[in-house]
Amino acid sequence: MNIKMLVLDLDDTLLMSDKKVNPIDREALIRCERKGLMISSASGRFYGSQRFFLKELELGNPDTIHIGDGGGTIFTQKRLLRAQGYFSDNQYRSLINKIREKKLSVAVTTPNGVFFEDPSYGEYYPEIVSEKKRMTHCVPYLKEISDPMRIIFKYSSEEEKQQFRTVADDSLSCYHAGRNIMEIASAHLNKLNGIKVLSDIVGIPLENIAAIGDSDNDLSMIEGVGLGMAVANASPTIKNAAMYISSSDNDHGGVAELIEEYIL
Repeated sequence: MNIKMLVLDLDDTLLMSDKKVNPIDREALIRCERKGLMISSASGRFYGSQRFFLKELELGNPDTIHIGDGGGTIFTQKRLLRAQGYFSDNQYRSLINKIREKKLSVAVTTPNGVFFEDPSYGEYYPEIVSEKKRMTHCVPYLKEISDPMRIIFKYSSEEEKQQFRTVADDSLSCYHAGRNIMEIASAHLNKLNGIKVLSDIVGIPLENIAAIGDSDNDLSMIEGVGLGMAVANASPTIKNAAMYISSSDNDHGGVAELIEEYIL
């Protein structure tokens, strides 16, 4: 298989539990770049947070194109290139009404950041300093924000998790996004659709793209690219969909193992 691009999920895939990159994984990525492969990230983080992380971790260069917001934003360090996958007005109003009825506290992402009514959601991305002030917003009414893309819920019990699941109907995607986070999005918002935009921009067909992930929001890209792989700590859903699974988890060089075995 002639792989020309590698797309990586960040949290619990490339990033270790301490939110750093294992030197073993970094060296493997450097070797990929030396071989001529393009390296990109596809994260559920809103792109302001992701951009911050990529800069701090020194991953890619200012012109590297990345996918944020679970496939909703395509961007470089310099600018946002495209946003997609919004809720329709009717979908969004219905969701917010149901969430209010169940008295759930949520955050909503848009291309302009993260919005919430509960001030505790301001700690969603505590590592951000300047970006946090610019891209996180406490507002009185979530129903009034523009261009909503995803509804994010931090649950503390299985009962809360199941309550949130009942908010979404069959026209929407509801999935576990890692740790104690659930998300609802339009059925058109997913990482594969983000990769399709990236594929068109750089001229690399999907069959020549590899992807590595761990959480259920990685499913579309794991199934849709030429080579979909998973780290050892991945969810059962992702492991079932992956062509290959590492024996090591994200804390012990799982990404490097997959790169060495199946790409380099």
